[in-house]
Amino acid sequence: MIIEWNDKEVMTAINKAVAGDSKEAAEYVAKVARQTRLFKDRSGTARGSIRVAKSKFKNGGYIVLAGGKGLWGDAWYVPKIELGHKGVPARPFMRRAKKQSMRKIRQIFKSK
Repeated sequence: MIIEWNDKEVMTAINKAVAGDSKEAAEYVAKVARQTRLFKDRSGTARGSIRVAKSKFKNGGYIVLAGGKGLWGDAWYVPKIELGHKGVPARPFMRRAKKQSMRKIRQIFKSK
């Protein structure tokens, strides 16, 4: 038995089915990341730079970004908080937010 199917049609259908869930999951991770207490953010610039965006890849869904131009200014230093630099230890708040969100993310995708 030979089964033929169009990969593009299948991928398009899958992407449409999970696009909303992907955005909802990314927004939840961003919310958890903004609530972190792993670093001080007196001005709010670092937390304001955490946002959800559409992936640049064709079927990439949504991603959570931090750093760059935020709501209250330029947060160029946020990757240095996450990854560490020159003897300053990393404080991986984004990775922790993702890890803490996994149960909720599974519920989002299972519920629909």
